[in-house]
Amino acid sequence: MPQLHAGLADLEWTINAYNLVFACFNADRGGTRRPDSVAGALHARLTVFVLASAAAANVDHHRGLIVARSVQGLGCRRRVAG
Repeated sequence: MPQLHAGLADLEWTINAYNLVFACFNADRGGTRRPDSVAGALHARLTVFVLASAAAANVDHHRGLIVARSVQGLGCRRRVAG
């Protein structure tokens, strides 16, 4: 298993990158929300999330992990109920 050699601030960004992207892309859910019944869109978002998870598992530097977590947040957008 590769060592990331990340400090505490880098580990915080690993978590915050996901939350930041997820929150930004869910901010417009108010009046313009379309139903999430389109299976193709759901599968595309799920595919993005799974591929980003695989990338996060195989990175060798903490910056790559931060980027992969950001893409996970992008893929997870609008998959939550609400």
